[in-house]
Amino acid sequence: MTAAAQPAAHRAAALRQVDGVLFDIDDTLVDFTGAARRALSEAVRRHLGVVPETDVIAAWEHVAEPGYARFTSGELSFTEMLTERTKAFVVALGHPDATTDIHVAIENDRTGRIFDHYRLFDDVRPELRRLRAAGVRVGAVSNSDGAYQRRKLATVGLADEFDAAVFSGELGVAKPDPAIFLAGAAALGTRPGRTVYVGDRWDVDAKGALAAGLIPVWLDRAGVGSPVAEPRISRIVGLPELAGTLRRLSAAPPGEP
Repeated sequence: MTAAAQPAAHRAAALRQVDGVLFDIDDTLVDFTGAARRALSEAVRRHLGVVPETDVIAAWEHVAEPGYARFTSGELSFTEMLTERTKAFVVALGHPDATTDIHVAIENDRTGRIFDHYRLFDDVRPELRRLRAAGVRVGAVSNSDGAYQRRKLATVGLADEFDAAVFSGELGVAKPDPAIFLAGAAALGTRPGRTVYVGDRWDVDAKGALAAGLIPVWLDRAGVGSPVAEPRISRIVGLPELAGTLRRLSAAPPGEP
């Protein structure tokens, strides 16, 4: 029997590949970078005086990823990482003699202020509504502390928007380890090969999801372009493009991008 002669329901079942969508949180749904920079600049002004914003950003970018990696690797707890990262930041900013009290004060101030600055990207809520209306299960997978991320989601009004959420701080493994992506799909109740993962990091999110057997969609909000050609990873520059990407994926034979 040809595909054209197959019953419509059978053809739809053969074509439908996407049952669930998992999202990264920071800089995918929530503007973490913008909030972090604003809160950090305010904390520095209060405790170290006026410092050019370009210097603040440069020092933070120098320490942020290496510092956070000490948490995701399990070397430090989330709280320990926050303090140690801020200490490295203050040193990078040119204050190697600052006391521990200053480090703690800056971190406490930054952490307290940052929740006032968290904002959803404008395309998030409409896309989540569209997915739900289409009957697609929606979840989150994040490299962070669970309590901290739940507070963040509540702050931006997403506390009840997900069918499931998995956090590295609770699971004990972090992206790009395949285990956390598979845990996300399991929590969502969808098969990995029928689950899309959307994230802003090429290496951690897109490549990690691909290695785990999920369907990766790289959210390139900055429009920088893919670092390497990888046809199995779909690229979008905003969530409004996700609907078209899902239609294309659903129309592709299983196993094809």
